[in-house]
Amino acid sequence: MVTPASVAAVFNRLLRTAQQRAPGLRVTLRVGRAAEFPKARDFAYCILKNRKIAIVVAPKLSRQSRARIEGLLAHEFGHAAFFHHGIPRHAEREADRAALALFGLVIRYDDADVQTTGHGRTPRPSYLPQ
Repeated sequence: MVTPASVAAVFNRLLRTAQQRAPGLRVTLRVGRAAEFPKARDFAYCILKNRKIAIVVAPKLSRQSRARIEGLLAHEFGHAAFFHHGIPRHAEREADRAALALFGLVIRYDDADVQTTGHGRTPRPSYLPQ
């Protein structure tokens, strides 16, 4: 069973790896309100506010597969890396490529168009926001 602690464990594992490859990177994890994630495929986002980077996850993330949790968090760490390097404007596919560079993880999109490290297609489908 995946639990909120499992989400934190994946986050912390990825954070340690990201910090090795991007020294000085600081990212916090926060569980957001369910209302922040209205669509079925909304599970997480990365935000830069007051020079601080946070990955905000939906409460429902803890009920997802490990592959989906890993894919979603790795993708959000891709955004965090861009923010860390002073590049606030970047594309979603660039976040996927950053996840590959940081972690060696290919971000795929499952049948619900959600990021995963499990079975799915790559690159990000063009009909999704880019």
